[in-house]
Amino acid sequence: MRRAWTQAPKTLTVRQGDTVQALSYRKLVLATGAHPIRIPLQGDAADRVRSINTLDDFAGFHAALGVDATVPGSGDGKTVVVMGAGLIGCEFANDLALAGVQVHVADPAARPLAALLPAEAGEQLQAALSGLGVQWHFGTSVASVNADANGKLLATLADGSTVLADLVLSAIGLRADTALALAAGLACERGVLVNTRLETSAADVYALGDCAQYESAGQRTLPYVMPVMTAARALAATLAGTPTEVVFPLMPVSIKTPALPIVVAAAHPATAGQWEAEGSEGAWRFVDSAGQQRGFVLAGKSTARRMEMAKLTTA
Repeated sequence: MRRAWTQAPKTLTVRQGDTVQALSYRKLVLATGAHPIRIPLQGDAADRVRSINTLDDFAGFHAALGVDATVPGSGDGKTVVVMGAGLIGCEFANDLALAGVQVHVADPAARPLAALLPAEAGEQLQAALSGLGVQWHFGTSVASVNADANGKLLATLADGSTVLADLVLSAIGLRADTALALAAGLACERGVLVNTRLETSAADVYALGDCAQYESAGQRTLPYVMPVMTAARALAATLAGTPTEVVFPLMPVSIKTPALPIVVAAAHPATAGQWEAEGSEGAWRFVDSAGQQRGFVLAGKSTARRMEMAKLTTA
């Protein structure tokens, strides 16, 4: 499906196959989502590197691998290289390893989730996933992917090491889909810029979800479920006739790594401060220069302290 629109007159054009339909609107909401980030790779099989952003992508990846991630041992004898040791990369590494897949994770950082977790928490996650057989390649990245004579993929890393794999999965992150907004002349940076009422730079055009860059969140994109739900409730009220500003509460994120469950409530990236171990094992808090708690991380059994720590945190 292809889409285009013009701001004056207020018209959205939808093309599907040979069918073209022009839709007039009074209010328009953009929820175009995000695309997986793909970095340039060398090699004759670079186009066989997979990304997962939809249910079809997910099903296709497991079908190509011949693995049912819910069945332990179904991945015995299979090897997957995961590009990226962020949230998605670590979750996939955990699921695949539990199914018996030999998982290699490559990331330029020094440890998993380096941008999100204090060093000690990242090291604990690394150790927990290593216990499942995950092999880490830190300080490097995949540079090229070539097919061998048997159809497998030879991933060559920037440090010169190689891994022969059945599949290579890119889990580097998401980039807001701003193509339609840019084509219509809307203001965009990392996402479609919206004010506190989710209005874009065009009158009567709104945006929310993974494509939006929120003024209410300090000009951040928020590619998580809870922010979408919060924004949707505020926008529904606005569209129903009650102008409502979106206010994002503290929104801890659960990282789905059963080897070491983690809950993160990240401080705003611009907040100056430092991580401190807090009380029980597996708990850290991010404290600003005034000594105020601005975020926290809980791991393992300490995830049960989520509500307690949330009450102590100033968003």
